[in-house]
Amino acid sequence: MFSIMHHISHSRIHPNKFMKRGVAMVIAIISICGCKHSINEIGNDSFTDEGVLKTEVVDRFYTAEPADKIQLYVETSGSMNGLFRARRSNAFKTDMSAFLLKNASNIAGVKAFTDGSTNTRSYSANSFRQNMNDGSFVSSMNTEVPQMLQVILNDLKDGQCDVAVFVSDMKYSPKGGSATALGQYAIDIEAMFDDYKDYSVCVIGFESEFYAANGGISCEFFPYYMLVIGEGPKVSYVRNMILSELERNGHVQGYIDFNQSYGCPYYSVLPIHGALGGLRPNPNELMASSNEGMYHSLLGYSMLPESEFVVAIREQHLPWDVYKSLDASSFEVKSIVTGNSIPFEVLEEEPSMSSSEDAMVKKCVQPSHYIKVQPKDSLLGTDVISIQLIEQKANDSWIQKYYGAQREGELDKTFSMDSFIEGLTNAYRKERKLQEEPMLVLISTAIE
Repeated sequence: MFSIMHHISHSRIHPNKFMKRGVAMVIAIISICGCKHSINEIGNDSFTDEGVLKTEVVDRFYTAEPADKIQLYVETSGSMNGLFRARRSNAFKTDMSAFLLKNASNIAGVKAFTDGSTNTRSYSANSFRQNMNDGSFVSSMNTEVPQMLQVILNDLKDGQCDVAVFVSDMKYSPKGGSATALGQYAIDIEAMFDDYKDYSVCVIGFESEFYAANGGISCEFFPYYMLVIGEGPKVSYVRNMILSELERNGHVQGYIDFNQSYGCPYYSVLPIHGALGGLRPNPNELMASSNEGMYHSLLGYSMLPESEFVVAIREQHLPWDVYKSLDASSFEVKSIVTGNSIPFEVLEEEPSMSSSEDAMVKKCVQPSHYIKVQPKDSLLGTDVISIQLIEQKANDSWIQKYYGAQREGELDKTFSMDSFIEGLTNAYRKERKLQEEPMLVLISTAIE
């Protein structure tokens, strides 16, 4: 029997335009052809009877979103003086300059806290770099971290920026060195961020040379931080942007994500790489999904041993260390019906994509990785194949070497940082979920 998708793919109707005319057309053709079974023979809840991945599933797809307006906030209190000394080059100035230059089009500006608390002064990226290099930010101010953070959160709430990046040594030093304020620091941070449950936070740690007033180096490895704050997908994008740009300099120590979990990534079966390969006769047909150019079903699937297909996946949103190390050990592929593992490989190179349908998929998915699935004799009939990213425990131990400072003057540690992290941990769930839902591909034998 002539397959539905053979008719679609060989007609002049574009798959997207076809789907926009509604699933009713598919149902009508099935009726005409006298097909007695639905394509989704096993009744999987994620697919319609016509084999289309349901809209509510697609709506949960996750991706990092570029931030159009990044606002940089910089603490310039006395404890940061050693990073700002005039005519002294260090890792701090190198990394700050690199970040500002490489993201000039997305950075709305720089706000420097001028009183150690709530007052700020605005700079362009170039004028900030000039003042940073000239030593203009050397001061004797205290570091009122909670007040600074409240200013940043208010700006985010008011829509003044998409993502805020706060640069600070994070050494909380309230006026008068109030022991009461320090003792309640974790509670204050928890209460502050508890009011912003929709935001994610990423703490990125760096080290730099720290200069004394006489020009000598007081500390070779002085810790400072970038806090990235905003909506989760945009924080994910900016976090990876910072790490990809600055990690090569060798000064990044690690990062910790708060309130950041990921759904199912964008993915699609590649049309030209159907179950029997694009160059073989009678390749299995693809069912077009209703989501603008992505395919999630194979129709009339042949159970021949050589049957295989390729899935394109967008994974750029993942935590940077996970993204860099993705390989075959990172995924689990199995049959939903039998629970059997399915053979697969992560391709080292992008497969050839010469058809207009492949180009459409590439534009929609923007893939970073390709998985070739080789079911062989693992399937008994119509099935759903699940592709799941295996969880990896986040490495947060890097920050512990900066804990335990008894006074602000301990330059190789961060006074009060352990209380700050405690407050964030209590406000947000720190446990991350790399892929909350599996990628699903319906393999149907209903139409041949």
